[in-house]
Amino acid sequence: MQRMTGLAACLLGVLVSVVVSARGASPPQSAASELAAARGILAAGRLEEALERIDGVLKRDPVNREAVAVKVTALLGPGRFADALGAYDAYAAAANRQDTALLAEIGRADLKHIIRQPPDTPTLAAALERLARDGDGEARDALRRASAGAASRDAVALNVGLARLGEQDAVRRLGDLLDSASTPIARAEVIRALQDAGIRSLAPKVAALLTDGEPLVRSAAALAVGALQFADAVPRLEVIFKEDAHIVRMHAAVALKRLGRNTADVYLAQMLGNETAEVRLIAAEAYQTAKTTQWVPWVRTVLSDRNDLNRLRAAELLACCDQPAARSALSAMLKSDNPFLRGDAARILEGTGLADASMARRMLGDSLASVRLHGAGVALTLDGRRPQPGRIVPAPAARQTRAPSVAPPSRAAIQNAPAATM
Repeated sequence: MQRMTGLAACLLGVLVSVVVSARGASPPQSAASELAAARGILAAGRLEEALERIDGVLKRDPVNREAVAVKVTALLGPGRFADALGAYDAYAAAANRQDTALLAEIGRADLKHIIRQPPDTPTLAAALERLARDGDGEARDALRRASAGAASRDAVALNVGLARLGEQDAVRRLGDLLDSASTPIARAEVIRALQDAGIRSLAPKVAALLTDGEPLVRSAAALAVGALQFADAVPRLEVIFKEDAHIVRMHAAVALKRLGRNTADVYLAQMLGNETAEVRLIAAEAYQTAKTTQWVPWVRTVLSDRNDLNRLRAAELLACCDQPAARSALSAMLKSDNPFLRGDAARILEGTGLADASMARRMLGDSLASVRLHGAGVALTLDGRRPQPGRIVPAPAARQTRAPSVAPPSRAAIQNAPAATM
């Protein structure tokens, strides 16, 4: 009996000590109160102290969305992008998903950072355009100011950005720039910019250059009028298709097919079977917007080509008809040591809509501004489902695919082009 009494007393003592200990301990603050305190500390300018509070919340609850949002915003303020991405990655891994809203916030901050560097003009124009498309009025105004009085080459990139945002004054200025371009290279560059932006209202001006004295200009004009669906150019295209200049003939053949004419069908079939990858890629452009996919296997073989540019162009062409293959190839190019290849792969992934949130995250972590701005563009599009940078007018037909931006073919491609079949 005494033994039982002693055991009971022992248990009672333990219980009393637990109760006393529980009463004396301070309960942890709620996550909401901790984050409210962290915000107040941030407002007072004490970043590291605020981060400690936030990290305390995340240690208890790694998937606390509000906590990681406060932390990412806090880190972006002083430009600590790597740390912000690290905080995002920890959250995404714990939550086992990507968060497009957080990626978009990081993208917006990085675009503003890129603008402050300052970057080269095309990068500046692209960054401002994406911010303006996201609803940033200051970015649109900055793009307008930059375009005023810019040198001709810079003015093209800046006004293309404004034209994509629907500003008709910019379209008019691009027409003036085309009229005033004094060298064949300058004229070809403006033509390619108009094609990439999809500015169909200037197609008649482009078609007028099908009679230019330089083959480089005629070939660029031919490709552009086909991409811009300017059917009035067909008679002139049929004339230059008979030229001896291979570069002109190839691009005229592509344009005729894209405009629904069969004049160059035999020639295009020969090009598609050519042993030179570049010739096959040029021919494939003619079929890209057609319902037929017989050309796809020919282009798919180029994805294993040793030439980086050929693989890049093949992936861009296949974006319409073999998305898994195109996405896989472009994703691999994002890991390349070649900065130009990474930049172009990022451009295509954004422009074709092939990039998902994980690819946007990868691009946002790149060392190159030219890659990160496309990652930001993808993130903003995924977050808001806004229209992607590209054409500023609706397609005239039910099916329309954006023509790829194509550099002039190499000497090997020109020399290996088949003779025209009349």
